[in-house]
Amino acid sequence: MRKPNLGFTLVELLVVIAIIGILVALLLPAVQAAREAARRMSCSNNLKQIGLAVHNYHDTYKAFPSAGDNGPNNCCSPDNGRIDRYNWPYHILPFIEQSTVYELGLPNRAQLDKTPVGAFYCPTRRRIVVYRGRAKSDYAGSRGVGNNGVFTQTRTGWIRFANLIDGTSNVIMFGEARIHLKYMETSQVNYWGDNESCYLSGWADDVVRATIKVPARDLIDPAISGALTHHQFGSSHPGGMMATLGDGSTRLISFTIDQQTFRNLGIRNDGNPISLE
Repeated sequence: MRKPNLGFTLVELLVVIAIIGILVALLLPAVQAAREAARRMSCSNNLKQIGLAVHNYHDTYKAFPSAGDNGPNNCCSPDNGRIDRYNWPYHILPFIEQSTVYELGLPNRAQLDKTPVGAFYCPTRRRIVVYRGRAKSDYAGSRGVGNNGVFTQTRTGWIRFANLIDGTSNVIMFGEARIHLKYMETSQVNYWGDNESCYLSGWADDVVRATIKVPARDLIDPAISGALTHHQFGSSHPGGMMATLGDGSTRLISFTIDQQTFRNLGIRNDGNPISLE
């Protein structure tokens, strides 16, 4: 008698491959969602760390760090020795266990410019490396709708908790800055939102943004001008951006937030009630 064939037929093999393909297709979105959830949690932790650092800075110096300032002789960069005009990411370095980077501030500005700090990078957006030769920050302080937010120019003075008349839970302190993903590593005419150092950009929207426009998803289409991101908050997360309020709490702010609500959220002393629910 002939022994029975114990192998698979070609049809059976194709059916198994098709089933595996369907299962992978069904599972992939769930895996991607889980990865994004982990990255968003990491981004939230970065902002919590930054918020705590700013609170500790205030405890030490009785004011928030400023958002930097230009010159007075240089454009988009403070003069040598003018640490008071360096940007807020530089000033909080000792409070996020980065004193070694902070100490580069006067003797070696060139090296400071090329030293990225992981707490300033959103993992959904990009890797922790220098871009166009400069360290970056994906997080920006809020200037409100002028100089009426938590972060202002050095020359206009420093803001304190006492100046947050609306209450610390009703004022945005930090959020993610909107950028054009296609121009992170290359330049584009009229694109200034992500072209300077996070420590030495002076009064620039590399590390300070306004709440005039609601936050939006990062741009990716190279046909769209990066100038559209100027002064605007935003992120690479689907649905919204991570932000830290004046009380140090961190939350997701939806891209669909009411424009007037977001505007009021940026102003420290307008007296308007806010609901982020």
